Amino acid sequence: MSEQQSQHVGRPTVEEAKEKARLEKNEKISETMSKMDEDHLQKLEEAFAARFTNEQASDQAGISPATYYNWVKENPELLERFAKAKRILPRVAKRNKAKAIHEGNLSESQKLLEHDEPESYGDITRIEHRGSIDMSSTSIEADTENDEIITEAVHAVEERLRSRIVQRIKDKAKEQHEPVENASEKIGPAESGAQATA
Repeated sequence: MSEQQSQHVGRPTVEEAKEKARLEKNEKISETMSKMDEDHLQKLEEAFAARFTNEQASDQAGISPATYYNWVKENPELLERFAKAKRILPRVAKRNKAKAIHEGNLSESQKLLEHDEPESYGDITRIEHRGSIDMSSTSIEADTENDEIITEAVHAVEERLRSRIVQRIKDKAKEQHEPVENASEKIGPAESGAQATA
């Protein structure tokens, strides 16, 4: 036995220590993978159906998040299985909401209308204007570097207001069975530019 070999008797070399660590790591991974059974997967699905995060679902199933990520990395089909579970609760909520509406729940009915038809049923501040709007004196003193953005936003709001006013006048004219041409007589000089955009 050489002098160098005798110094390492009973003590592993650096290479041996690295190899041992690698083998232990692989053993832990294989233990983790062997734990994957239908019971753990069912617990994960139930947790995802309750909208748990990946970490919360892992905890609920009694596994570490690292184990969860290893499983889905090795078995990508699990991702679709868990994604299906995550879609269960929103479907149930929609069915419950629909059932409540069918049973005459006015609060749920109002919420649905506000969401689906905000223009007609949403909580919108409505402004009724009679007369004309003079926007020529509107000025913004922007002392910031965003003055162009602010000016563009003001012009966009002005244009939308003008268009909505013109449209309202036209709608009222139709309701009252007046010719739409008469609606232009009700538009003041400030709205005349908006008439072309409506």
